[in-house]
Amino acid sequence: MKEPCQRNLQRLKQLITQLSEAEFSAPVQLLSQASLGQHVRHILDMYTGLIRGLKNGELCCDCRDRNKLWETIPGEAANEDITAAIAAMEETEIGLLINYSGNGAPKQLKSSTSRELAYNLEHAVHYEALIKVGLRELGKLHLVDETFGVAPSRLKYRHALNNT
Repeated sequence: MKEPCQRNLQRLKQLITQLSEAEFSAPVQLLSQASLGQHVRHILDMYTGLIRGLKNGELCCDCRDRNKLWETIPGEAANEDITAAIAAMEETEIGLLINYSGNGAPKQLKSSTSRELAYNLEHAVHYEALIKVGLRELGKLHLVDETFGVAPSRLKYRHALNNT
């Protein structure tokens, strides 16, 4: 799971470096006034949460940094080198804290490094689909190809349809 996550983050970094600060942080109407930067920051938050969780053996998806610099300054988001941390990850079991009720104590589920990397990749792809909507509104859709924000399983399915 490491390599697909690293490739995905590199692709996101390539996009980020092509956006001005104004484009990166501008509210996008079709995204309920959220910015491209806020969506990028959320992707980075999920990965950095996993990195932190692996250090202490417990992952809390609600305990995110929400670093304002990552959502307002493209260079700050692009400089966050999560790929190196992913490369250093070892397969291990991790406790996943969840609380979907919004009240009471969180529950802990068993998870693993690979499972959480898989989740982060799927999560990132979905947020990239939203980023793609924002790029369209900003007239910047040319900065990504047609596969950006599309799940690998969907790309495989499309390929199979085209080869039958």
